[in-house]
Amino acid sequence: MVIIATRYSYTADEVDNMLIVETPVKQSALTNDLVKPAETPSFKPVESEVVLPTAIIDSSTIVAQPVVTNQPVIAPPQPVVVPEPVAALQTELMLREQELAKANREVERLKDIVRKIQDANRRESLVFHYNMAAIYRSNMLYKKAEEAYVKALEIDPRDAGVHYNLAILYDDNFKDKKKAKYHYERFLELAPEDPDAPKVREWLSSIL
Repeated sequence: MVIIATRYSYTADEVDNMLIVETPVKQSALTNDLVKPAETPSFKPVESEVVLPTAIIDSSTIVAQPVVTNQPVIAPPQPVVVPEPVAALQTELMLREQELAKANREVERLKDIVRKIQDANRRESLVFHYNMAAIYRSNMLYKKAEEAYVKALEIDPRDAGVHYNLAILYDDNFKDKKKAKYHYERFLELAPEDPDAPKVREWLSSIL
């Protein structure tokens, strides 16, 4: 037993109470060499990253701060709720308008057909009176021929052929230069490029 001495003085009771450290020494059975006791391994503290807890923010507790601007605040448009009876009336009105538009288109189509029929009838009537005037004239019924030409001009006052033949009737058969001149001039106005136009101009220059 080894008593560790110190430079301090102790009483007998203190010495009895002191912890006497005894270090056992082992001896090798083969070599009689002293074997040092194994050193107590030292432990190195491992440095670890300290992770701080993340604060959890409750979004319900966040109060939005109002943004102050100079622009007037415009409220979003509110949906218009149409009462059911009004919506039904609007639908019925739309259907009626569609039917009316369809009826108007049909009326215009019928009017166009009527106009075409009337034009065809007028043309047929004009041709009829024109041919009758030629027949009356060939039979020397000059007055009836004049009446037939006049009726033809009532149907179409811009028919150059009727003006031309009526002018010949007045010039050759009635010897009425004044009426003949009027219808010859109308003929030239309506058909200046007609093959008979040069002859008519010559006739007009002869009576001046």
